[in-house]
Amino acid sequence: MVCAILLTGPLFFCGVDTGLNLSAVLALVSFADDWRSLPATLRLTTHLLAALALVYSTMPDLPLPLAALVVLAVVWGTNLYNFMDGADGLAGGMALIGFGVYAVAATIAGDATLTWFAASVSGHCRGLSAA
Repeated sequence: MVCAILLTGPLFFCGVDTGLNLSAVLALVSFADDWRSLPATLRLTTHLLAALALVYSTMPDLPLPLAALVVLAVVWGTNLYNFMDGADGLAGGMALIGFGVYAVAATIAGDATLTWFAASVSGHCRGLSAA
């Protein structure tokens, strides 16, 4: 799933995006944690720094209280998804549904780039869940 996102993202977004770079960092930390159990503080710190970088780089003018809430939501979502990754099939199934819904919403909004990216990730997750 991570490979699908990191390989197809630059194709759809004409280059490498901050979110894709941060996703790659989080994926590396997750892979390292799978091989050698990393301390929770290191994982949480990485999630927090990635969320801060994402919010700062994509929404620099966001008022501080709202930015703090967005960072908290991103860290919570990242940890929730990381937790689901431990349950066989749950993370892939949620990604299949979630990116499928993103594709439909992007189609309705008229964003062809996001439609194709979300559909490609959803399709990859379908392939994983069928295996």
